[in-house]
Amino acid sequence: MQFNLNSDVSFILEQLNKNGSGFLVGGAVRDMIMGRDPGDYDFATDIEYSRLREIFADYSPKEVGAHFGILMIKVNGKSYEIARFRKEKGVYNSRHPKEIKFINSIDEDLARRDFTINALAYNEKTGIIDLYKGKKDLKYKTIRFVGNPKLRIEEDALRIMRAFRFISKLGFSLDKKTAEAIYEKRRFLGKISKERIFDELSQILLGPHVKKALYEMKNLGILEFIIPEFRYTYKFNVGDFKNKTTLFNHIVNTVGFCKRDLITRLAALFHDLGKINTRIIDAKGNSFYYGHEKESALIAEEKLRHLKVSKDIVFSVRNLILNHMVIDKDLSVKGLKKLIMELGKENIGRLFDLLSANINSKTDLDREKEKILIEGLKNRIEEIEKMGKIPDIREIEISGVDLINLGFHAKEIGKIKSEVYDLILGEELENEKETIIAYLSEKYKLGTFKREKSCGAVVYNPYKQAFLIIKMLNGNWGFPKGHTEDKETDIQTAMREVREETGINIEIVEGFKKSIKYIPFPGVLKEVIFFIGITREEEVTIDKNEIEDYMWCTYGEALKMITYKPQRDVMDSALKFIKNYYGGDKNDIHG
Repeated sequence: MQFNLNSDVSFILEQLNKNGSGFLVGGAVRDMIMGRDPGDYDFATDIEYSRLREIFADYSPKEVGAHFGILMIKVNGKSYEIARFRKEKGVYNSRHPKEIKFINSIDEDLARRDFTINALAYNEKTGIIDLYKGKKDLKYKTIRFVGNPKLRIEEDALRIMRAFRFISKLGFSLDKKTAEAIYEKRRFLGKISKERIFDELSQILLGPHVKKALYEMKNLGILEFIIPEFRYTYKFNVGDFKNKTTLFNHIVNTVGFCKRDLITRLAALFHDLGKINTRIIDAKGNSFYYGHEKESALIAEEKLRHLKVSKDIVFSVRNLILNHMVIDKDLSVKGLKKLIMELGKENIGRLFDLLSANINSKTDLDREKEKILIEGLKNRIEEIEKMGKIPDIREIEISGVDLINLGFHAKEIGKIKSEVYDLILGEELENEKETIIAYLSEKYKLGTFKREKSCGAVVYNPYKQAFLIIKMLNGNWGFPKGHTEDKETDIQTAMREVREETGINIEIVEGFKKSIKYIPFPGVLKEVIFFIGITREEEVTIDKNEIEDYMWCTYGEALKMITYKPQRDVMDSALKFIKNYYGGDKNDIHG
């Protein structure tokens, strides 16, 4: 059998066989026999590592495993791995061999491979080398270990998970002896790192034949070894008397109905495990699972953290599970807004996928009725999104510092912010600082407030392409500013304060004016108005009675130095204005 190889692969094989012996090996050969386009091509050779580097010196050779004789090269932007023929002896920790010996025979190299369908080699001169009937196993869709299956697992217990990954990817079945060895040696998985187990589990979940893989993992005791709660799902009946099924069947079907997205399928895998501990049976024999979504989310979070899964994935999976019963709740507009903000756009899409999969996997309800509820929820969310941007809780116009200065204790800040945020989402309170302060003042009897006003400027020198920021005596970095004096306009105050504090004369740019309001101390509401001030001057003379230090800096440096977020927001707005004012790239500001 001959294959039509692309020019890059043919070139690599040609170079290897010109200088020694070289083959395509493993998954690439398997995929080509099956008529699939290989995603990756791996090569094996008898050429020594140092010589390989010389042969491919012009193709960015990179050492990725000198111990194993593996070199990575790049041809036309694509990476390829070339490994020395090798023989492995002994077992170190069910993951690594005790001894590696480089050899000159492809036959011996293939003997160390995991499955017969991967123990294949090919070059254009010899054709396919198939010493372990891999082609036959491909024909009959069988996954079989090369040689002694128990020894293969003892050499590398992760091969257990790889077997299920190939079931999920290809839809194949396990050879009887392979299955027996997996069951007998399943506890060897305990020697494998949690991260590597999760990597394989992820690929299993993303395969087109995931249901078949999960059922086989159940049969051989692997699923419950990774997630112990699953052992209780196998005989746990759900559904009504006419349409009973096991919880495990329901979960597997839900996973299968989900799109091939890791976060959604992980949520589906865990979404109902909480039913085991929350079941209540009434006098008529009907089962209820109140709060099972919370229990399921806790299980998912605990198990995923145990598997060393990233915080972002854990957070998303947990939130999807917590909200998978949302169609049973009559959420208000406020509740829907909170749902949208908690999940985010991408996870809202995942939630609807999970809801549909959950319904499609059930046998004891009117699917059409549930689909109408899902569609109604989707329409309501779309209508809310059309109304405009929903503020995040971090965007409410009152800060923790404001609340402290209003007299609230630090431990109360979260509660007060949540209270204000709920009112804003329910459109009962405008997200404006004075309005929020007035509400809190009335409810918590905070008294009246004295108003103070200051003005200042974002000082920019277009010739230096730099901003001027100052450090106050209290250690805070920000813009020059100060109190308005009698009969001064806001612009006059800004120009005077910049000159008094820094010795710099500025010209105010029309069209930019930003206001910041905050509580500097109890009983005072302060407003600071900022303009943009342009200057050609560079020499700064600070007022040492008020200013400790100054800095000409880039936009990026200023953002890092400025102490308070409201002034950083002013900085961000000023940058956009200045870029537009000077015609974009003509006088770009370095960040």
